[in-house]
Amino acid sequence: MKILSFGSLNYDYAQIIDGVLPAYDVPESALSDYLRPDWSDACINVRTEEAYETAHEVLRAEGLFLGTSAAAALHAAVQVGRRPENQGKNIVVIVPDNGMKYLSTPMYRQKR
Repeated sequence: MKILSFGSLNYDYAQIIDGVLPAYDVPESALSDYLRPDWSDACINVRTEEAYETAHEVLRAEGLFLGTSAAAALHAAVQVGRRPENQGKNIVVIVPDNGMKYLSTPMYRQKR
């Protein structure tokens, strides 16, 4: 089993989501284990726009109302699943949020 994490290539999204703050200048001892770079086997970078597109696609196709983190996690999991070495393997993704708190953000504002 491998543990993969995901991150945002355009970190500025933290500035537009209430309650999300960048972890600049935070001592490593204050970070949760899952925020430490060595916690996972690899990190997959996901652009905020890719997460938004994934959320919109899943909402249309499956009726699942995902938040930014959930959509980014799903996008990363799909990328991992498409790798040749993962053919026929199960990919598990943790869906950490839903879209309710994002209704007034750019994520869903233009898609109403």
